Amino acid sequence: MESAKESPTGPFSAEENFKKLTQLHRSRLYRVAMSRGLYIGQPALLLTLKQQGICSQTELAEALNVTTPSIAVSVKRLEKGGMITKTINEKDNRYNQIELTDDGKKAARICEDIFSTINSRMFNGFSKEELSQVNAFFDRMRSNLADYDPDKEPVKPTRRRKSVE
Repeated sequence: MESAKESPTGPFSAEENFKKLTQLHRSRLYRVAMSRGLYIGQPALLLTLKQQGICSQTELAEALNVTTPSIAVSVKRLEKGGMITKTINEKDNRYNQIELTDDGKKAARICEDIFSTINSRMFNGFSKEELSQVNAFFDRMRSNLADYDPDKEPVKPTRRRKSVE
């Protein structure tokens, strides 16, 4: 167990709590996924293909907000594992079409179960009102980040406190 740091809002600041929550959520998701033979990034890719159907590598990269080289690695592994097929687009030979196989569809259903189980556990004990409030906070945070353009608004230096020794 980590020792708590004192801050005006409790043991951890909102930023620290959010970071710790996302790290723990990701850790639990991928621990379960890896126990089922899936690597980091593959569950999201499988679920995107299940939702969107046939996609190009570029479309997958855009949907997942990652680079095309990182998608290429996952695609190669999933293809080797028999979970996807990659065929050349008949209309444009420059693009591959990626599609789930039956095994890939089964794996995507397992991924849905994994996400559902972890998320149910995470929100265990919350009332409907509390969940509504959490959703409102996340909606606002997403909106705040969607409006942020790092090219137009430079990163501001943080104020660092002098350490007391």
